[in-house]
Amino acid sequence: MRTPPIDLSTATGATLVFQQFRDIETGFDDRGSIRVLKAADDTQLGADLVNPTDGTVTDWEEITVDKGRVQQSNFDDYLPLRLDEMPEVEVIALDNEKPIGGIGEPGYPAVGPAILNAVFNLTGKRVRKLPLAGNFNGCGCDTVAIYRPSEARFYIITELGEDGGGLGAADYSFLFGDAGDKPVVGDWDGDGIDEIGLHRESSGFFYYRDTLTTGIADGQFYFGDPDDRFVSGDWGIPDGMETPGLFRPSNRVFYSRHSLTQGNADYEFTWTGAGSTWLPVAGRFDL
Repeated sequence: MRTPPIDLSTATGATLVFQQFRDIETGFDDRGSIRVLKAADDTQLGADLVNPTDGTVTDWEEITVDKGRVQQSNFDDYLPLRLDEMPEVEVIALDNEKPIGGIGEPGYPAVGPAILNAVFNLTGKRVRKLPLAGNFNGCGCDTVAIYRPSEARFYIITELGEDGGGLGAADYSFLFGDAGDKPVVGDWDGDGIDEIGLHRESSGFFYYRDTLTTGIADGQFYFGDPDDRFVSGDWGIPDGMETPGLFRPSNRVFYSRHSLTQGNADYEFTWTGAGSTWLPVAGRFDL
C-alpha cells in the first residue's frame, strides 16, 4: 500500500452507540504505519454530569473464545495502550432535558468500528484480508498471497502482473486451519518452495503443511502464547529448512525455535526500545 505524504494523511471515522458518538482520527507516522492520532467522545448523560466516561482507547487486541470460555484473563495477555502510545482523547458531555443518569461501558463498543472506518477513509481499503509473500513455485522470487480469516482460505499467485495488468486469478486456493488462525509462510521441508503455517491462539499450537493443498497439518507442536507475532526463518545453523520465530509484545522478547518440534525457544533476545504495536520481519540482513 503506497503511503501518501505525512502532512496529508489523516482521516476520521465515526460510530454511534447508544447515546455516544465516537470520532477517531488516524494518520501515517514517519515510518508509514497507521496510528490513532485523536479520539473524541460526545456523550449525552442527562441534566447533570454524574459519571465522566473513561476515554480509554485500546490497542489492536482481540478477545478469543474457546469452548465457551474467554482465553484472555488479565492485561498480560490482553495488552492496552501504554502511556506513550495513547492518542489525544477529548470527552464532550452534552446536557439535555432527560433524567439524570451515568455512563461507562457504552464508550467501548464504538472504538473498534470507528477506528476501522477511519482506516478505510485514510486508505480507501477495508481491513478484511491478511497479505503474505513467499516463493511459492521454487523460482527464487517471492510473489503475494492472501489469507482470508473469515473463510480460513489461502489465495496464492506465482507470477506478478506487469504494466498495471493486475494479478489474475489465484494459482492456488485451498482451505487450511480455522477462522481466526494467524498465518505465516515458510519452507518447512527445505524443498525450496514456501508453504503455509498457522498459529492457533486458542490452543497454542503451530500447524504447518508441506504442500499448497487442502488437508490436515503435516506437523504440529506447541509453541507461543496468545498475541505473539510470528515469522519464519532459517535460524541457527542454516540448513534450508525454516522454522517459526515470534515477537512477544508483553516483554519485548524475540524467540526462535530451530526445529519443527515442541520445546522451549532455542534462542531469544530482548528487543530494547520495541513498542507493543511492532511487527517482526525476518530476513538475511548481513549478506
